[in-house]
Amino acid sequence: MTGVQTCALPICFPVTIQTPTIKKKYVSLEELAESSMNAILTHIEKDNLFDLTCQFAASVWLENQGNGTFKTHLLPWQAQLAPINTILCYDWQQDGFPEIFIAGNEYQTEITTGRYDALYGQILANEQGKLRAYPLGYQGFFFRGDTKAMALLKQPKHTSLLVGNNNLPLKAFTLP
Repeated sequence: MTGVQTCALPICFPVTIQTPTIKKKYVSLEELAESSMNAILTHIEKDNLFDLTCQFAASVWLENQGNGTFKTHLLPWQAQLAPINTILCYDWQQDGFPEIFIAGNEYQTEITTGRYDALYGQILANEQGKLRAYPLGYQGFFFRGDTKAMALLKQPKHTSLLVGNNNLPLKAFTLP
């Protein structure tokens, strides 16, 4: 099979389900795997296609350098384990450098892909502009789930961090 482009099952299978014309044209995954992309897309008008390329896939923070320029900084490796859906800054240590609370995960993926569920909430210490991850579960900040939102609720004696997950009750953490 020299010169034949192949495609792994987890990539091709969702494409055939989501694109009815491909599903009708290729009745078996083997037939699809033995076809080139040009052959697969022969029935699609090429003028309507566009090519997207991802140059960078990491969670970062951007530092405003002024004059419309930004410097990219990678978040610590603990923040790279799953998609981040919500970020909240709060000066928990009350030192003038706000900590960064992150949470995420993604449960709405293709069945063949599986969940992205390795982020259990993380606090990043802001040490004068350098970020360091606190240990997982620091001060009870640990939760499973498909986290979509966080918010601060300021009360007379303390502040609460509210965490919203899909299909789970709202969680509240007491902050200083």
